[in-house]
Amino acid sequence: MGGKVIKKFFLPEVLAIFHEYSSLVARSDALYCKTEDTWTTKFEPGIGHCIDIRAGDRLADSLLKTYLPKISELVGKKLETVASFYRIYGPECKLPMHIDDPNYEWSATINMGYEAPECWPIFIEEKPFYLEPGDCLLYQGAKHEHGRRIFNGAWQSQLFLHYKEVKNEKDGQKDS
Repeated sequence: MGGKVIKKFFLPEVLAIFHEYSSLVARSDALYCKTEDTWTTKFEPGIGHCIDIRAGDRLADSLLKTYLPKISELVGKKLETVASFYRIYGPECKLPMHIDDPNYEWSATINMGYEAPECWPIFIEEKPFYLEPGDCLLYQGAKHEHGRRIFNGAWQSQLFLHYKEVKNEKDGQKDS
């Protein structure tokens, strides 16, 4: 599966809660520069200045677990949770083409919102996928190279939910 878009995967209320929460969390450890009227960013090599980057966040982990049954059903496999994180990209960020950790067999990237003149596509191999707020892209990030070109906007928030297939206890093979 190169990628499958699920429109309106998250309801507007979930997006609103996530936006308010992630904004509060980002400001909780950022420094404000009064003379430039800006907040500090987190520089991630190869990506750029992100407004925030969080791994293992409690809200993101809650969404990872809550949506496990739905993701399993959509991919037609019995899955278990691996990891969650989110990134709030800033202006001119990019995501170099890459392959994920082998444990991230199935991934969901969900557009949690943005302020930009247009949607910022993610590419799997060379195919662009356009996600509006609430849309989810299911893909196999450990198998397919993916990334994003330079972002032309103020911010974009992406939530990443990672899963792997459950192995049968008897023979170690993956259950379907």
